[in-house]
Amino acid sequence: MSCSFRDPPPNFGGLNPYEPIEVHSRNLPHWRQRGATYFVTCRLSDSLPKAKVDQLREYREEWELENPKPQTDEQLREYAKLFSTRVEGWLDEGAGCCALGNHANGELVDSTLRHFDGDRYRLFCSVVMPNHIHAIVKPLGENDLDEIWESWKKFSATRLSKQGVEIRPVWFSEGYDRIIRDMEHLQRVVRYIGRNPIKVGLSREATFCRICDDWLADGWDWMDGE
Repeated sequence: MSCSFRDPPPNFGGLNPYEPIEVHSRNLPHWRQRGATYFVTCRLSDSLPKAKVDQLREYREEWELENPKPQTDEQLREYAKLFSTRVEGWLDEGAGCCALGNHANGELVDSTLRHFDGDRYRLFCSVVMPNHIHAIVKPLGENDLDEIWESWKKFSATRLSKQGVEIRPVWFSEGYDRIIRDMEHLQRVVRYIGRNPIKVGLSREATFCRICDDWLADGWDWMDGE
């Protein structure tokens, strides 16, 4: 059954235009708002070839020349969308060791993502691709998104190394995240996560592609017919 999306799914919190937003930047801007739900991507450290990393740096330098500081929120959103979309396309080319394509490694990361679900955060959707992960996650209480995914990376990296993953560091230091703005944005993200493995010839089962039980019960699915 496909969902009409007239009503938000359980516990979802979109961007609230009346609440303050904190912005901090490294190579990419990161927005934080209490109660918000995020689309996040974490990638293995070798998932982009050096040529792509150099190309990305050149793109960033060109963009910064064309958009000198101080940049507006709209410019920063454009920047984040432009570069994260480009990187997500490159990740699907399957560069690097693709260690998460090994079933045991993928299962370990999937288990890590779900470990504190319902305690520190709600994990609504997720997929473990061979060289990166996507998730829709909402921090709970005083828990911070940066601390959540740092704990994911630290915990899984130690155990992946014990399982024979040789790249160091295991994870790239900076992830990609976006506050999910509204129901239309959420629909696109859920569809993207569900189609990501199919697009590269993998199955959802092999990539631990999940929607949480309460969203499934509310009528949400991967929208294959849409």
